[in-house]
Amino acid sequence: MKIGPLAVAALAALAAMSCATPQVSQGPGRTAEIASAQAFEIALHDGDLAFVQHVAADRHRPHAEAAPARAALAYWWRQDEPAGAALSTAARDVTLAPGLHRNALLMLSGLRMRQGRYAEAATALDAVLPLLGDEDERRETQEARDFDVALRDVPPMRAIVSGPGSVPLTRDLAGLTRGPVTINDGALDAIIDTGSSVSTISESNARRLGLRILPAHVSIGTATSSHASAGLAVADSVSFGGARFHNVVFLVMPDSALTFANGAYVVHGIIGMPILLELGRIEYAKEDERETLSYARTGGRPGANSNLIVESEEPFTYVDVDGSGQPLRLLIDNGSVSSHLNQRFVAERPAIIATARRQSITRTGAAGAETQDALKLTSLVLRMGQTTASIADVDVIDDHKTNRHGDLGLDVLRTAPGYVLNFEAMTFALQSRDQAPGR
Repeated sequence: MKIGPLAVAALAALAAMSCATPQVSQGPGRTAEIASAQAFEIALHDGDLAFVQHVAADRHRPHAEAAPARAALAYWWRQDEPAGAALSTAARDVTLAPGLHRNALLMLSGLRMRQGRYAEAATALDAVLPLLGDEDERRETQEARDFDVALRDVPPMRAIVSGPGSVPLTRDLAGLTRGPVTINDGALDAIIDTGSSVSTISESNARRLGLRILPAHVSIGTATSSHASAGLAVADSVSFGGARFHNVVFLVMPDSALTFANGAYVVHGIIGMPILLELGRIEYAKEDERETLSYARTGGRPGANSNLIVESEEPFTYVDVDGSGQPLRLLIDNGSVSSHLNQRFVAERPAIIATARRQSITRTGAAGAETQDALKLTSLVLRMGQTTASIADVDVIDDHKTNRHGDLGLDVLRTAPGYVLNFEAMTFALQSRDQAPGR
């Protein structure tokens, strides 16, 4: 089961646009310049951190590329104030190449959503819509815009994190991580999910806990290619491990959409990235039979070791599988039991795919089930910095995503005693076995 809201659905539109080849014949120098600019546009879409860092630091790059590169890094690394100023300037710059202009508008919309400035996010998408030609791209972008419009009068979420804290965790029947949450002074057992860019609650629990139900309904993407209808609600307060949050937005799903196996497995709610991002450095650790999420704001800043970026409210990291120097870009999704790879991986790693066997799989989401032909890798070794993780029976599917190679799930995260997402220093790491919990 996976619920994937529309926070950055419009980013998918960049795939086809960025790969279009311009028709020019202005001499080899001009052709090379256009090719270089096009590679930069593709790097922005792909979240190619190393390439964008190179452009940002290259003193010989034209300002029209260096400035968007610096803006993208600020956006990805949650330096929201400079990112907002730079992206707003780029979005108004009619001299930018069309692809860079679209990138700037899409990043600006993601930033404003992350900040809870929904009306401004919708305005940025209004400016993007006329630039899109493909029907599917327009539909996805329109749905993202409708999501922002539905929240335009909701104040930004306010976080009060007065010090470090911790949350005891349990594993449910599906193997997912759950923790206690207090919503409007009522208790809820919720899945803790880095793969959800909006928190979610069942309709019955939304009413039981006194959330303010908004009149709008929105369309959301799910683990399958289908879309589901969801309501929206706002919680006056949410308490999580000692931290407190106000004006928290929730998707509201029918109870039936969050009930599986004839009632044997029920999701009451999901705490997603808007809350987790505000905790600073979060560490999942297991000691004996106890699992804990601990957090602290450390004042760290991104640097040379940063291998984590956040687009809107989706966390991505970079993983090597073949020593090629071209790492995979994977969504960190601890709300998924298993990792998977996708069609972009198929296109870029044909030698690895040659060893895969064909299969038919069924994926289940809030909008129902989807059966598709897929591939399965017998094993895969992932290298992340100084650590490695070996996983078996890896699904290679069509997850309808073009801005990543797949998702990093609990099968990888639980190969180590713990893992850390530091949303200040922008680093992700699996803990080695000689590191004590909480270190």
